[in-house]
Amino acid sequence: MKILIPAMVLDGFLLGFTTTNFSTLLKAEDETNFNVGLLHISNGIGAIIGGYLSGFISTRIHVLKEGVMLFLYFALSLLLTYFIKLVDFEGLAYPLFITFLWGITLYALEGWLFVCCVKLFSGSMESFATVKQVHTLSFIIFQVYSLLSGQKVDFYLTITILLGITIFQLIVCFVT
Repeated sequence: MKILIPAMVLDGFLLGFTTTNFSTLLKAEDETNFNVGLLHISNGIGAIIGGYLSGFISTRIHVLKEGVMLFLYFALSLLLTYFIKLVDFEGLAYPLFITFLWGITLYALEGWLFVCCVKLFSGSMESFATVKQVHTLSFIIFQVYSLLSGQKVDFYLTITILLGITIFQLIVCFVT
């Protein structure tokens, strides 16, 4: 299970960011409840695709190779996320695109973790429980961080932490 701990932490942090901090992806003048709702819809559409892709890919290649693909994709998504603050994009198209990518990542990651439980740990119930416990603990930690920062987490710090965990898990999958 040790090889999956960074992915479990990443899963909880990613879920925490998507549930409470998507508004940081918008310009101040675009930050309305309606627009944040659109970001969540875009994320949900990506989640449907990500969940399906995880199962589709895991039946065709080894689970750790799928992990390498997933974390390379997620690193690219995070790097593209930096552009939201670095480039002055007009409208909602780019934030919607980014939340769509994050949706794919979140549910591909969730699916991959459960496939790992089945394929790497013979489907033992302890592996499933550990995945959910570490995921939930990291989600709580992220939410406490978010609450202490007034629901406005430091964008660059958060994305950099997620990118660091992603690269670490990518290395673990690649080396294992």
